Amino acid sequence: MSTTSDQTNNVHSTTLNDTTLHEDDLTEQAKNNFTYHSDIFRSLESCRQSILRNEYITPIGRNFFLSELYTLHTICKQVLNYASEHNKFIDQNLPNIGPLVVCGLVRTGTTLL
Repeated sequence: MSTTSDQTNNVHSTTLNDTTLHEDDLTEQAKNNFTYHSDIFRSLESCRQSILRNEYITPIGRNFFLSELYTLHTICKQVLNYASEHNKFIDQNLPNIGPLVVCGLVRTGTTLL
């Protein structure tokens, strides 16, 4: 059985595009307490799009990077939910502009500050 390059790329792109980032499991309380959550989401989504568009990443590497990015996004949402449920973090004098968030994949040159 022979497949052309276009067919192979279409199969991989369909599989990889199934990895989507969403804020469905971020509570309304966390969204209200941490207004910069949308900035974090946009940064991670931008990184996801860069991974999908990069033609030099192999399908296995792309799958690895996307799964790591998804894990980072999930952990970030869990931290925001936890912090909003435990008011002792919110009652402290936290900066208004949000924390320094470093996102990017290790050794890929995709680090954003």
